Amino acid sequence: GSGVEEFEKASLFREGNNNLKANSDQTMAMYGRVLPDAFQKIVDLLQLTADDVFLDIGHGIGNAPLQASFTVGCESRGIEIMPNRYNFSMELKEKMETYARETFKRKDGLTVRRTTTV
Repeated sequence: GSGVEEFEKASLFREGNNNLKANSDQTMAMYGRVLPDAFQKIVDLLQLTADDVFLDIGHGIGNAPLQASFTVGCESRGIEIMPNRYNFSMELKEKMETYARETFKRKDGLTVRRTTTV
């Protein structure tokens, strides 16, 4: 599998699953992720533009905010309470910013801002 799929199987990523109540119908702290093609349909339906701000609450590893910033050029923000998911998303963000600078010669990289809550 890809690096993302391998990370999602790791115990640090699934840390929130241990905090679920026994009588809950929910078996995982993560609801799943939106694949790039499906997310592009969301972008199209929202008519998201570079002038918009995209917000993802519970952003996991940051796929959606990163894709919004990378493909549309809008500012993206995300909120994630699981520290390991947030930390991984910041590493992914740094890699994408470096890629954007090196590939597209963008001095500013991507406009991706994140915040986390506890």
